[in-house]
Formats: sequence, C-alpha cells, structure tokens
Amino acid sequence: MCRDAIAVRWQEADRYIDANDRYDGTFVVRNSEWLAEHDRQRMLFGKEPFQHLKLNFNAAGILEVLCTMTSVEPTAGSNQ
Repeated sequence: MCRDAIAVRWQEADRYIDANDRYDGTFVVRNSEWLAEHDRQRMLFGKEPFQHLKLNFNAAGILEVLCTMTSVEPTAGSNQ
C-alpha cells in the first residue's frame, strides 16, 4: 500500500531502467527530479517525507509512485 500517493506514472519503455536497476526490482529513487518538481510546486503535504518509488516489472513496464510510505497489508482470508 502506498500512503498519500500524489503522483503515479506507468510506462512500457524499458529504456528508462537505469544501469543499476534489476528488471524485476523495486527501488527508492534518490535525488529524484520528479519529486523535486512536485516539491517546487508545493504539492507535498504533512509531516511524513515523500519518496519516489520505482517498480520494474520485467518486460511489462515500469510503475513509479510518489508517496509518503509503503506497507504490505494482509489480504482478506490470509493467515497473516
């Protein structure tokens, strides 16, 4: 779960995978220009710091999210 998500983008072009990224990996983007642009436009709110997450899904594409925090929630009916 991404809390306080303020921006989401999806792209299928794998040319945006950085040299250090794995094609099936999840990353926090450091020094994100995308996050900085949202900050310059005063779109960030609250006390929790925002982060830029990047989720690479092999050849399917890349999902990026600006949010305050992430967590994994158990699904209904699970034993967790």
